[in-house]
Amino acid sequence: MKQLFATSELSINIARGIFTLAIGKLLYDMTGQLWAFAGVFVLEFLLSLLLQGVAGSITDQLGSKRVLLISMGLMSAALLALSITEYFLPLNLTILFCVSAALTASKPFIRNGVFTLVPKVVAGADIEKLNGILAAAVQSGQIIGLAIGGLLLEFSLEYLILPTVTCCFLIASCALTMMFSISTVKESTHQEASVSTTGWLATFKLLQEAPQVLVVLIFTTFDFIIVALFNLLLAPVVNYNYDGAARWLLFLDLAFAIGAICAGAIVAKANLNSDNRLIYTALSCLCATIVFISYWLALPSYITLFAIFSVGFMTTVSAVSWSSTLQKLSPPDIRGKLSSLRLMFNSTLAVVAVILVSAFYDSGFSHAAALSVVTTLLLFLACVYCTWQARETTIKNNSSNS
Repeated sequence: MKQLFATSELSINIARGIFTLAIGKLLYDMTGQLWAFAGVFVLEFLLSLLLQGVAGSITDQLGSKRVLLISMGLMSAALLALSITEYFLPLNLTILFCVSAALTASKPFIRNGVFTLVPKVVAGADIEKLNGILAAAVQSGQIIGLAIGGLLLEFSLEYLILPTVTCCFLIASCALTMMFSISTVKESTHQEASVSTTGWLATFKLLQEAPQVLVVLIFTTFDFIIVALFNLLLAPVVNYNYDGAARWLLFLDLAFAIGAICAGAIVAKANLNSDNRLIYTALSCLCATIVFISYWLALPSYITLFAIFSVGFMTTVSAVSWSSTLQKLSPPDIRGKLSSLRLMFNSTLAVVAVILVSAFYDSGFSHAAALSVVTTLLLFLACVYCTWQARETTIKNNSSNS
């Protein structure tokens, strides 16, 4: 069952990797401007933010199984319809924006469905392992997708991009259908439950009564901020430090992805201790600080590559530990809503960080790199401070008990 679950995540991310690589070049070729590409990202952020709350409520109401099957079915049907449309009409901006909107609209439902499904298919002790497998599948899918997308563009096979993306989603849908057909997932749909125990008020009440859940939601954003800044500065650092050589864009991206895949594979086999999650996040922030310092000072490439590999490794370990912790702390009745809050926190704070660094980039690449260093260093210090506070609290509790 885990293999089918991972196959589904792998196929989805192959599709997203293909489209992410292709849409930038296709939109630029069609318009000669960056506005269309920027518009896609604005559309994705706004649509995701608007749909997150709805996605969480629907996931809690219908259950993760129904949400995943319906989302994947509708997504596959929409992509199939657009592929047929492309067969009769040339690929144009309207079709690309429709595909982007469909992928964006499905993302909150699929992510919430996966998040709430994990604790239902494995025991509590194996949640970290399954999350590690899924993390490795996500990164592997993105690498394969980027490679396929690059080949299609290299050989001028743009007309095959949309059918390939559609096939990937159909494979993912089949994998999920097979997984649910051979296994029993206990669902609790709460259709007759009181709103006071399953609604958004109950979710916010939990955050007031259990502050540790709010702390988890906040710290999950750290890794997303790091990844957002890494992706933002990827093209500029290649332009400034590597003379714009396109191969270095691939090398840097691969270093991160290989680190993430290694981390996912190790977590899937080993017993990850989520109690050390603050330490994992602190190391993730420290590695990111070294990466941005290497950008800023143009350090030797082997230092940059190793630091990026370390960031990919540690952000994955950190993200898996925080995600697993939230899954364990979340009551089943409102797990979807907490997942929505997690994704809203992640996307909002990451966008804020990206906007600030982008503003500094207008005055020079070194200023943007320096602000990234300051940002990740502050995140690192926050982790160190919270770790020290937790240690002091533990010592006091042990002293009072003795």
